[in-house]
Amino acid sequence: MIIWISISVILLITLVITVIIFSRKKSELQRELSQLNNEHEQLREQMLEHERYLAYTSHELRTPLNAISGGTQLLSKTAMDERQKKYLNTIQSAVDSALLIVNDILDLAKLDSNMVEVRPVDFIFTEVINGIRHILEFRAEQKGLQFIVELDEKIPPIVKGDSKHLTQILLNLATNAVKFTDLGKVVIRAKLLSEKDQSVVIRFEVEDTGKGIRKSSLSTIFNQYEQETRHTIKHSGGTGLGLAITRKLVELQHGEISVDSKYLEGTTFTVDLPFEKSQGIVQSHRESDESLYQPLSGIQILAVDDNLINREILFDLLKDANPYMQIDLAVDGEDAVLKAKEKKYDVILMDLQMPKKNGYEATEYIRKNLKYPHCDVPIIAMTAHALENVAESCFKAGMNDYISKPIDMNFLGNKLKKIIDKKVKLSDKFTRFKTVDLEHLQELTKDNKDRILKYINIFLSNLPDELEILKKHGEAKDFKSIRESLHKIKGIVAYMGIKSLTRLFSSAEYVNLETLGDEALKNFFNEIEETCYRAIDELKVIQNEI
Repeated sequence: MIIWISISVILLITLVITVIIFSRKKSELQRELSQLNNEHEQLREQMLEHERYLAYTSHELRTPLNAISGGTQLLSKTAMDERQKKYLNTIQSAVDSALLIVNDILDLAKLDSNMVEVRPVDFIFTEVINGIRHILEFRAEQKGLQFIVELDEKIPPIVKGDSKHLTQILLNLATNAVKFTDLGKVVIRAKLLSEKDQSVVIRFEVEDTGKGIRKSSLSTIFNQYEQETRHTIKHSGGTGLGLAITRKLVELQHGEISVDSKYLEGTTFTVDLPFEKSQGIVQSHRESDESLYQPLSGIQILAVDDNLINREILFDLLKDANPYMQIDLAVDGEDAVLKAKEKKYDVILMDLQMPKKNGYEATEYIRKNLKYPHCDVPIIAMTAHALENVAESCFKAGMNDYISKPIDMNFLGNKLKKIIDKKVKLSDKFTRFKTVDLEHLQELTKDNKDRILKYINIFLSNLPDELEILKKHGEAKDFKSIRESLHKIKGIVAYMGIKSLTRLFSSAEYVNLETLGDEALKNFFNEIEETCYRAIDELKVIQNEI
């Protein structure tokens, strides 16, 4: 008995000790978890602060550069002597270099903070390569270099991948090749490395006959701030960040990058990147300056910017692109709202950072508080921010698109043309139809295509049955039921904008149908039936083509 009591006491003591230890461990774990949560929250706040700092820095640097760049574009179109042209080219080169440095620093900061996303899209492969050729070929020719592009015919014409970052990778490598080559050639090659059912791997090579890289520097060439010497950084006007950014962008897309070089003979950078095959159809958007802005004659644009210089430069650039565009200016978001309320614009170019109402607030106010069609105006954000989530914020506020400062007029032209093309009225597209008034339907639905289709579907589902009922009442000469059917059909066709039928039904309300002869009554029903079936045929075509 004593033994059992002793064992019980020992077990009880053991249990108590275990509970105490567990409680202490639990308390320690809770403290550690709380500490981790606090550290995580602090880290998150630091990331947000870092993001806000990047946005602020980007805006403060790009805004004056935008003014200088726009001013030089305007000056280049005026009469100047050779010495003035030389000075202007020097200014433009300095601005371009400053923008490159700003972009490099911000790009690397975004990559280090995991703020860059891969966004695959279907794109025309040759268009990316030819775009790089278009940018660099003239620079190469100015230095007396051959600029050669070699493309493997086995590469699919359309692939799916991040075309924006592919362009940045190849442009970084090819720009360096032109910069550091004084004699010979620069070659961009693209060849099919491997192929599967749904994907391909494409190898890109950028080869030059330039100064080359010493063997001792090859292992560190992709490190941040690493160029071969400090003299190289000073001579090139760069930051030493380009190759570090390129490597990170390649790795972000699950690719590989390597370099092979012989000092004083040349260098070849090799990049292998995976892409998905695409069966999609992609429309080419490369057009000349004239063809970009020619279709925009007569459009009404509201340009909004609180910076006087940027505002005037944008006005002059747009007028130079097409003098027949009608352009109004607003000095801040509040002014933009007032002008958008008074006048129907085809598009608003909206700066983001402004006093009174910023670009986001002005857009939200226009969307929520102005009447149709003023609330439906397309809005393009003009941003000096460098962060990718700016795009998300723009779309969330109700904007249709965005462009970065300094404004590239070709890029802006494409954006404007794309938006104006979307705004072409359905009623203009279907002008061959005489029975259905689509303009009425557009106003009713605020040009919402989903609603238009919904109403068309309801109309096509119900009208034939109602016509059959009307026909039966007509054959039976049940005039009370005829009037009820006519009233019901009138409501249906009025919403669809079939004015000829609305007028016919309205007149029937004031006509004593009982006094009509058989022939007149028959003609009345025939006209209703023929007009309704013409409308049905037109709406079926619209339903398929909308």
